[in-house]
Amino acid sequence: MAVGTTNTDFSDIAAGVMATPRKISSKKIKESDLYPPVKALLMQQGYEVKGEVKGCDVLAVRDDLLLAVELKLTLNLLLLLQANERAESVDFVYIAILKENSFYKSNRRALLKLLRKLGCGLIVVSSTFCKAETVLDPGVYAPRKQLKKRGRLLKEFHELVGDPNAGGSASKVKRVTVYRQKAVRIARYLLREGTSKAKDVRDALQIENARDIMYQNHYGWFDGQGKGLYGLSERGMREMVAWNELVQ
Repeated sequence: MAVGTTNTDFSDIAAGVMATPRKISSKKIKESDLYPPVKALLMQQGYEVKGEVKGCDVLAVRDDLLLAVELKLTLNLLLLLQANERAESVDFVYIAILKENSFYKSNRRALLKLLRKLGCGLIVVSSTFCKAETVLDPGVYAPRKQLKKRGRLLKEFHELVGDPNAGGSASKVKRVTVYRQKAVRIARYLLREGTSKAKDVRDALQIENARDIMYQNHYGWFDGQGKGLYGLSERGMREMVAWNELVQ
């Protein structure tokens, strides 16, 4: 559901304000610091929320509704372009910024007018109290949905185990995707069982594309050891130590 316009069924989020006791340091604030309060706000309204799904900073699902939030410390054209792009594959798009942002404070009225025209909602996060609140809900503007993109987003969301990525985290941070989670599970299996047939790995882990993952070997973790046989490479053995902590 959208966040809180009285013209839709989504008014429950507009009134929702979720605060956490943790204070955000103004000296070291990062985009990922906006994620916990935004996630808390959406979860309060019954959404299941995950960060960094197929390029979306925040993706939330409730019933058949798909909602995206783009996180930024400051307002810029890139943020608006990202939000506009997301609108093609989700039901509602919000941007989330710092409430203390000087541009927002001095141009609030004009900004809200622009966002209404773009059909984009606005969430602000207070760095002082780490509180997220909805300022504007998306308007009635509804661009043509890209069903394939929407399907890929939903597939990644539902197959991703847990919420392993902090929304807004730097791109250099290793992202946990569904593909990587599957690769880690396969590597753990090979570390435990030793060289195995691709069919046995697939059946044991219920990963239909297990053979393709081992054959393509994007991360360099697997070694082909004969027809249909795969083992764990030296690199795979080394890197499993780190990934055991990051992947469920």
